[in-house]
Amino acid sequence: KGTITQEPASLTLELRSPDDDALIQEPNIVVSGKTAPESQVLIQSETNDIAIQSKKDGSFSTIFDLAEGINNIQVIVFDKKKSRDN
Repeated sequence: KGTITQEPASLTLELRSPDDDALIQEPNIVVSGKTAPESQVLIQSETNDIAIQSKKDGSFSTIFDLAEGINNIQVIVFDKKKSRDN
């Protein structure tokens, strides 16, 4: 067993939009937030998946298509080493 010389960096995910339990009357919604710079961000629901990359400052934003009815949206972030946080 080797010695750990550096603590692993933890991923953070700050979701700015949409709000929890938001009632949306439109066919799409803006999903935005902040995480580690240049990380892969996966946004998914039962009917839609989008993968985007956060900017150099860690911010991300995209338009996400909604299905009729209830949409449970999950946002997952992967760093360059494929670690994840949601």
